[in-house]
Amino acid sequence: VIKGPGPLRFTYEKGKGAGFAPVFKVTGWAGDVPKNVIKVAGKPVRSASAVVDGKLILQMFDRLPDDSAKIEIGN
Repeated sequence: VIKGPGPLRFTYEKGKGAGFAPVFKVTGWAGDVPKNVIKVAGKPVRSASAVVDGKLILQMFDRLPDDSAKIEIGN
């Protein structure tokens, strides 16, 4: 769970076996689903998302390529 009104930028460090089609929940999200939903290492990735009661729920349809990745949501 991540908190913030968006847009957000953070580093995701995956554990062993993690990183396949990750899901993020952002509480306190202000506004609608962003146009540029999610980028990994500066590149857009396929995803599905919705805003429900101020929470952005987001699932990537790709895997994270490295052990550590820079994630941007709503930029």
